[in-house]
This record gives sequence, C-alpha cells and structure tokens, in this order.
Amino acid sequence: MDFYWRRVAVSVLDEASPKQLDALVLRWFDPQFGPLQEAGVVLGVSTNHCLMHGVLTWGDAGDVEVAELPVFGGELRTEGEEHPEYGFIGVEVVVLTPDQVRQAAGFLRAVPVRQRVRDLDAVMPGVVADWLFSTPWSEKWADELVTDLLELVDFFTAAADTGDAILKVQSA
Repeated sequence: MDFYWRRVAVSVLDEASPKQLDALVLRWFDPQFGPLQEAGVVLGVSTNHCLMHGVLTWGDAGDVEVAELPVFGGELRTEGEEHPEYGFIGVEVVVLTPDQVRQAAGFLRAVPVRQRVRDLDAVMPGVVADWLFSTPWSEKWADELVTDLLELVDFFTAAADTGDAILKVQSA
C-alpha cells in the first residue's frame, strides 16, 4: 500500500472535482513524480504511512485531531458509486486546507521524531506482526520510518510557509 501527498494552491480545492484532484496526486509510475518530489511538491511512501500515523498519534500526542492531520485526517472527497458486491468504486481524496496544513506543520515541527520512534521500538515488532507486514521490525526499518517522518515534517513546513493546501491519496 502506498500513500501520496501533493501540495496545491487553495483555489484548486473549489475548482476541481474529486476525480480531478485525484489526478493531481501523482503516483510512483508517473514520469513527473521524481522531479516534483525533488521540488517538494509531492511526497510518497510505501507501507510506512500507517506506522507514521501511529508514531504521530500513539501515546502523548496532544491534540489528537491535529495529530491525525498529516496522514489520515482531513476532509474526504469522493466520486463514484457503491457496488453491491465490491463496495465503493471510484476515487477518494483527502483534503487539507491551508489552515489545517499550518496546524499540522506546527504539530510536526514539535514532534521529537527520532525519540518517538525509539520509544516505540519495543512495541513495533508486535505491531508489524499484527498488521501482517511481510518483514519483521528492524533497526533499518526504524531508520527508514524516521527518514519518512522527517521528510513529512519538511513537506508540511514548506506547504505551510507558502499557504498551500494538501491532497492525500492512499493507493493499492
């Protein structure tokens, strides 16, 4: 499971349909993903988004609503329909307004990422086993999680500094 973030101008939120918003959130396979990631416009992670959310919300996270904003929080916008056998078929995009981005960035800057991951090191083997990850928790994985979280801090800080909104998509 992959998770993607995309910075956009706030005007896009009112002008675009959920399908159009979803199309703005590039995936790994898009040739523009790499250059836009280097420019700080998009961010993507493989598998770690659930653990990122956990690190940010477990324990003494403070305001849980704000702690949830970076990964799973925000306004869900959908376009599609319910299928009797398969459930919802369509697109789902989560939207954060510039105010929410500023709140999330402030929260993220205050999180001692390395320490928080280190503090959870004892429970992470059980978490990844319970969530059926195919590889066991390791020091290398902890380092990758820290890197992903620090990139998220930088991404949200840059978006907040420029007044951008953020789109988020989870993709199988």
